[in-house]
Amino acid sequence: MLADLLFRLRSLFHRNRVESELDDELRFHYERQAEKHFRAGLSAAEAGRRARLEVGGLDQLKEECREARGVHWIENFIRDLRYGVRKLKSAPGFTAAAVLTLSLGIGANTAIFSMVDWIALRPLPVADAGRLVYITAQHTTGGYSNGFSYPNFQDIRSQSSSVFSYVAGVEPFQMDGLTVNGQTEPLWTNYVTGDFFEMLGIHPVLGRFILPSEGATPGSDPVLVIGYACWKSRFGGDPNVIGRQVAINGHPVRIIGVAPKDFHGALAILDTQGYLPISMAGFNQSGDQHLFNDRQQAIDVVILARLKEGVTLAQAQPALDVIAKRLAQQYPKIDEWRTMRAARLTSAPPSAQPSNPFAIIAAIFLSLAGLVLLLASVNVANLLLVRAGVHAREMAVRSALGASRSRLISQALTESLLLACMGCAGGILVGAAASSALNHIDLGAAVPVVLSFGLSIRVFAFSVTAAVLTGIAVGIVPALRSSRIGLNDVLHQGGRTSTARTQRLRSVLVVTEVAGSLMLLIVAGLCVRSLQMGRNLDLGFDSSHLLAVTLDPHQAGYDRQKGTAFFEQLVSQVRSMPGVQYASVAASLPMGLSDLHQYGSR
Repeated sequence: MLADLLFRLRSLFHRNRVESELDDELRFHYERQAEKHFRAGLSAAEAGRRARLEVGGLDQLKEECREARGVHWIENFIRDLRYGVRKLKSAPGFTAAAVLTLSLGIGANTAIFSMVDWIALRPLPVADAGRLVYITAQHTTGGYSNGFSYPNFQDIRSQSSSVFSYVAGVEPFQMDGLTVNGQTEPLWTNYVTGDFFEMLGIHPVLGRFILPSEGATPGSDPVLVIGYACWKSRFGGDPNVIGRQVAINGHPVRIIGVAPKDFHGALAILDTQGYLPISMAGFNQSGDQHLFNDRQQAIDVVILARLKEGVTLAQAQPALDVIAKRLAQQYPKIDEWRTMRAARLTSAPPSAQPSNPFAIIAAIFLSLAGLVLLLASVNVANLLLVRAGVHAREMAVRSALGASRSRLISQALTESLLLACMGCAGGILVGAAASSALNHIDLGAAVPVVLSFGLSIRVFAFSVTAAVLTGIAVGIVPALRSSRIGLNDVLHQGGRTSTARTQRLRSVLVVTEVAGSLMLLIVAGLCVRSLQMGRNLDLGFDSSHLLAVTLDPHQAGYDRQKGTAFFEQLVSQVRSMPGVQYASVAASLPMGLSDLHQYGSR
């Protein structure tokens, strides 16, 4: 097939030579036939007439020979492209309006799909990301969870070696305090087991990662791997940062490595600024070692795993069923599990539920963006219907001269596809600009949210596919309508360029466009109203004259006892300040972050 295609393309590129040879060959056959009749006694004129009748029309024979060569469709396509370009250049106003409309519609879809790609489709920047999974458990009550205790993690890791080559534990999204040169700032960290980085198969920019032998003993191996952005912002990209002593929650640690630039953590959305051995988790947070021996309360460990080569999710499920049943029988009052399952790990945060809410949100946004593209397509289709009416006489004349209906449809579709291609180019530019603008939005959040929208192969393929489908959708109806009109119909219309049926179709398109636009306006209005109601939400108490100050003594190294004493003294002093009527301490505020490091009663 490839050799045949190459032969056809070579024939196309040497068309002039082939056409010249074809002319010579047909002329030769005509002259031989005329000479034969002349020798039979006919006059030269009569011999030529007889030869033309027997050989046939030269142009018709040329067309038959071109079709036999198999490159006729390529030549027709090139002619249709040239014809479409000429038609679009002859109507710059129509072309500009149609391309701008399609650019906005395709651009909106490109920007939204770049978000969907980042959230749900883009693989993590690690080695062989398609084999990474996370574990969730379904309880006998019907609920789901993706948090396990450290003892359960150890049991699952030791019993799943037949299907997983690596099993790592992560206690994610902890807000600790990093003290550098006497100044303490919040640091979002992950506490990971020693084989975490080895499982991912990534390499540090500087230094090394946490070793599999590190982090096995509570409070041991006080080392820190910092994220690339943290290295740039807090250490100025200092290449001598390796080996530097800093403090995490008041406890000294040593920086041993810097993570890659594009790696923000195995559990994305939030930019992980530091990685510590899981042995430091219980020691840093509460002063005891409950994480390592509490199977019931400390269930903050997310289990990540890498499937063995050749093992699929379906093949791993029976092993997980056996492990879940075994642990449920061994600890019936704690591990009340019905089963466990593995799910693919993507850039989206792992969901305990079978249906990921991020996928549902992405589907909603894509539906709205698709509606925008649909309205743009309806608008352009209406314009093409008007344009088809203007050129109805031309199409009728072409049909009368022998052009087949398929050729007329092909010419009309080529014009719409040219519009769609130009709209695709503009849409990619609009989508790239919108994605860049979204990446620089200041969310005003206290957490380091990672926004990494942008073009990729999947986004580009989506835009091209959307453009091609749009070109066919907007052009097929005008093409079919214009190809049905004959020369007699045009003459009988007395100069009118549209029929009653065409007028009704245009009216339907206009109604559809108005209805769709109205629906989008209603949805946008409801979203704006919801945001306004959220800003003015009744909290159930009078929030006027209230001042909230966020403090976390844990980040400065305070343990439970010192933290409790600090807050008692702080509240006492604040109450004695002039103008203060009441003062209190809360673990969290309404619509705010929850404080995980509690110091007794507040």
